[in-house]
Amino acid sequence: SAAAYRVISSLRTQDAVDALCRKHGLPTAYTARPAGDRAVFTPPPERAVCLYAHALEAGMRVPLHPFFVDALNHFGLAPTQLAPNGWRIMAGFVVLCHSAGVSPSLAVFRRFFVLSALPHKHKKGWYYFQPRSKGRSGLRFTGLPESIKGWKRGFFFLCSPTGWPCPVEWGRPSKSSLVDPVLSTEDEE
Repeated sequence: SAAAYRVISSLRTQDAVDALCRKHGLPTAYTARPAGDRAVFTPPPERAVCLYAHALEAGMRVPLHPFFVDALNHFGLAPTQLAPNGWRIMAGFVVLCHSAGVSPSLAVFRRFFVLSALPHKHKKGWYYFQPRSKGRSGLRFTGLPESIKGWKRGFFFLCSPTGWPCPVEWGRPSKSSLVDPVLSTEDEE
């Protein structure tokens, strides 16, 4: 994406990324590095993934929750391809499932939410989740910020001691990943 190529991180120092990691309680086994002049979509360093500060603010945690891993793998997206509100929707779903005493299911999540590309041609490569049509789901999360100024510039690289269980390079969702889900009997309950 031409727009993503022009985005350079505002987190320029090691102190800035270390402070961010401490603020969000990232395990010390993970090593944060400023992105320098790398663009957000460029292949990350070995065993690293690119993360947004605003994704952490929105509920993304490291190590990644298994539901987050399932969703990123299903859609073939790197973590930085999800806008912060996409992370808020996924984190909210995990909390809702936990409070209901059920494991988060990707099929159930997809029954309520659909992956959509951010609008406008200059924002290609970024995605979010929106509720499916009102007649089908009825699940809505309210109070999400309508605009988050500068979120695309607050990124850094995070190295994992074991590698990442999700895509680390930007991809494009396959058509099959966007087909309406089929719920199992267990999911319907």
